[in-house]
Amino acid sequence: MASSGVVVRYPTGHTDTIETATLRAVRTGISQATGAIQMERMNEMEWDTVLVSAHLGARTGDGGENPTNHAWWQGKFYSKSGRDKRFPPFSVTGYQTGEGLCGWNCRHSFGCGDGINNPFEHYDTEENRKAYETQQRQRTLERRIRKTKREVMTLKAAVDNAKDEKLKFALDMDYQKKAALLAKQNKAYNDFCEQNDLKRLADRLEVARWNRQQAAAARGAAQRYKAAKGE
Repeated sequence: MASSGVVVRYPTGHTDTIETATLRAVRTGISQATGAIQMERMNEMEWDTVLVSAHLGARTGDGGENPTNHAWWQGKFYSKSGRDKRFPPFSVTGYQTGEGLCGWNCRHSFGCGDGINNPFEHYDTEENRKAYETQQRQRTLERRIRKTKREVMTLKAAVDNAKDEKLKFALDMDYQKKAALLAKQNKAYNDFCEQNDLKRLADRLEVARWNRQQAAAARGAAQRYKAAKGE
């Protein structure tokens, strides 16, 4: 329970923590709602040329020319109907699919384009790859912090509820050690973000029931552990 927390299991068999599943649902829901509004406005105006946004760090999927590879279809003009042969059909972006445009965790958007002026056309493929790899490393560090926070909270609850003094002492030692690990992970995350000019994403570090009191208690436990180790 401390290691995995509350888990969401999807029909496909894939599992995620409650924090990851909630954040994905919110991000994807907002993206899909925005896309639906844009599509409705374009239908009303009978506008066919679509411009899809681009950003550094776009996912590359399997590397092929398909919806999973957001770096491939981002930043281009498309024909919504597929009838304007100057541009690829909008369907190649995988709009309204989980893996494509406005799908799971997708940060891209789209809107009306004139087929000429494209502010996204100069994104460098190699620069995008490097940015994607850096962001994936950031996601890994965030997952580690969330996991350790769950373990810290569980150990704190165990310490608070232990009746046997010997057991309470042993649990508190484990709690202090885990809190010290959390402090190291937080520092490593902050240093990585600073070194790579990345924004520290507090929402990706949150876990259910983690609050200021939990954070303060963990900092105190980490300090006690370091003092005991002479650090």
